Amino acid sequence: TNAIAAAVHAGKRVLFVSEKMAALEVVKRRLDQLGLGPMTLELHSHKSRKQEVLAELKATLELGAPTSLKTVPTDELRQTVTRLREHDAALHGQVGETGSSPYQAMGQLLHLKSLGFAIATV
Repeated sequence: TNAIAAAVHAGKRVLFVSEKMAALEVVKRRLDQLGLGPMTLELHSHKSRKQEVLAELKATLELGAPTSLKTVPTDELRQTVTRLREHDAALHGQVGETGSSPYQAMGQLLHLKSLGFAIATV
């Protein structure tokens, strides 16, 4: 939904396709919450009759470009990005002189456990 909203805000056209009706409904509901619902065209429902599709296309084109979107505060987004990068560095960075990262160590432990070895926990 965020990617679709950002693309629409940038003036791009988006085609969202899913085999699952539930996915279509979730994305549509979230776009409605962002105020972008009127810019969507549903082709999977009762609205797929030719006249209704044409009427909906006309109404959408008359909307023009979106004027505003609900956004996450920039400072909060930057802080989240910083925390995620720190987490990534801690998870994938080498620990001391071991030559391994915590991620690699967890992978090895899971592999050994799948082979039937008993893994001691601390």
